[in-house]
Amino acid sequence: MNRRWSPSAIRWADAAHPALFDVRVFMSPSFGAGLERNVIAAQALAAIVPMIGADMGNVQLLDPVAGGLKIVAQRGFGRQFLHHFEVVRGGDSICGRAMSEGRAVLVPDIERDAILARSSVLAVLTEAGVRTVISAPMFDPAGSTVGMVSLHYRWVRRLSANDQHLLELLVQRTARVLLADRPR
Repeated sequence: MNRRWSPSAIRWADAAHPALFDVRVFMSPSFGAGLERNVIAAQALAAIVPMIGADMGNVQLLDPVAGGLKIVAQRGFGRQFLHHFEVVRGGDSICGRAMSEGRAVLVPDIERDAILARSSVLAVLTEAGVRTVISAPMFDPAGSTVGMVSLHYRWVRRLSANDQHLLELLVQRTARVLLADRPR
């Protein structure tokens, strides 16, 4: 049975489940048209966070002037977190590791991570109420890192292979839209 949704049913679904609206917007072919990069990043994050079941998240773009990854959109973080991770140039952070390794990095429990244990990053994440982090790099067509999407969970969580694969697809969708010929 092929059922078409009426406009009023779609409006009701969007009002009852705002995340559905964000996902529909994010997946539409016209997503991002005419929008600034920070707006695209914020809308992508609004769709990705609930799709992967995260509590918080951020999008960083490579900023050649700042010399590292710079937060352009975030959801759920306070001033201390945003100040600490304002520009990431590598180092002990999970997003810095993902940038250095050129692949997604999952830390299921930050309190058990040997690298975080000897850095100031652990205190900042703990203060923000974070227990699990996954950072996934965005790549340009040549394979160079152009940014990062990081998701944060309040509880220890192991992401399934399906969730990790879905996140990688969503992150690359975000990269394609951000890299399209649009206002910067």
